[in-house]
Amino acid sequence: MGKETLTPIFCVHGGNRFYLPYIIAQVKDSNPNTPFYFLSDRSTAYYRGIEHVCYEDYFSKAREFEKVYKHHYLDGTRYTTELFCFQRWLILDEFVHKMGFERGFIIDSDVMVYANVERLKALYKDFDMSIIYLNEGSSHGASCFFNKASILGKLSDVIFDMYTSEKSTHLLQDLFSKKTIGGVTDMDALHIFKKRYSNLITTGSIPINNLAQDSGILQDDRYEQEGDRSKVFWKNKTPFFKNLSDGAFVEMAIIHLQGHSKNTIQKYLQLRTFRAKSLFVFNWLAFKLLKYPMRWWLKLKKQRHKI
Repeated sequence: MGKETLTPIFCVHGGNRFYLPYIIAQVKDSNPNTPFYFLSDRSTAYYRGIEHVCYEDYFSKAREFEKVYKHHYLDGTRYTTELFCFQRWLILDEFVHKMGFERGFIIDSDVMVYANVERLKALYKDFDMSIIYLNEGSSHGASCFFNKASILGKLSDVIFDMYTSEKSTHLLQDLFSKKTIGGVTDMDALHIFKKRYSNLITTGSIPINNLAQDSGILQDDRYEQEGDRSKVFWKNKTPFFKNLSDGAFVEMAIIHLQGHSKNTIQKYLQLRTFRAKSLFVFNWLAFKLLKYPMRWWLKLKKQRHKI
């Protein structure tokens, strides 16, 4: 299958974090020839294995949204973080349309991809998009497959409507009043989006042909648990979760390492190919050397004095 026919993978991420070399290597191990578009700032431009895109070049919708955004968070913190969580969808919508993509797989920067995304394409061929539907009150987009670029435009419209429609003030107050932790986030927008276009959107966390997307390793009690997270059963470097209802093992296309679970990401790195292993080593060393140059320089200096 030629590179031009493969389903591209997209990630929008701000800043440089220790877990990115792991995410990139796992994507390229499971999807070696698939283009991986990493929309970020210049701090991540040196990574190999990605098609780095400066998201500032696709920021016009995001900039307009910032003018109407109203922050609703219980302790008043996380303004920049929550604003960007909304803006990333607008950035992606703008990029996808300008580049002419019709389908793709979207991941958060804390998602490890173990399955080839062409398998997901076959699963969701009858829908415009898959998102993660947690329960009646919550959805999120840590991993989403879309078959029509127009569905991203619909999501952008929902995001703007939340803050600009005649009913927006009442809607935001109603959403905020139901929060016991956190506040109004892009997860609320995705939940409204799922309800509004229920005939076009399916749920990626429900197994189809025994393949599913993890909704979050710290939050899915449908599966056997180990400590504070879903227990992973590895078979030939492929992750499975054990369903508590019937004991069946369900293959996970991705694992979402949200929150503090990112601190143990090395446990979830399952590389098969020499190419992916080499890529990881290069990116990991580059991150360390560029993130902490003075620390490494001092270590080298000490070693030279010992010789």
